[in-house]
Amino acid sequence: MKILLQETWQKGLEWDDNLAKDLKDAWESWCLEIEHLSSALNWKPFVANRMTEIQFLTDPKIWDYISGKDNPSDL
Repeated sequence: MKILLQETWQKGLEWDDNLAKDLKDAWESWCLEIEHLSSALNWKPFVANRMTEIQFLTDPKIWDYISGKDNPSDL
């Protein structure tokens, strides 16, 4: 988003000017990516793959409770 705004400024575009095709395409692509990321369903395969890897590489006997204060994933 920041880069898109910088590019509009560098091109000297005013508020009501039409965007060039490359900027319009970049904006639409960014909007689609944000929409995709906002859906929790899109994260399920990633989380499932990560959990499989963790379970394969570690022994559940060593798993233990970690408070949120001490858990680096909660930072």
